[in-house]
Amino acid sequence: MYMNSVSATILEKAFIPIVLANEKEVVQALTATCWQQDSNSIRLVQIGSTLKLNEMFLKEPLFQEALERGVVLSHSETENFRFDENGNLLNKLI
Repeated sequence: MYMNSVSATILEKAFIPIVLANEKEVVQALTATCWQQDSNSIRLVQIGSTLKLNEMFLKEPLFQEALERGVVLSHSETENFRFDENGNLLNKLI
């Protein structure tokens, strides 16, 4: 059921919440269903908590857009998501 929903890129049809084994699989499912053919153009953000929206990781395309719009107040270097051998996200906002 899950793979059919993910490969069809229509998650709304999965009436059962999708559960994946680890955070790497979650990011892979997100990018597989975003309808963006070029993986370098995916606009992805990691938010640690909706209570702290002043701190987030932005993937490069979204980061550049935020800079152009003047909504970034401060920033550090951008980096890709990194995972350990078990698929757990290493650079996670908490």
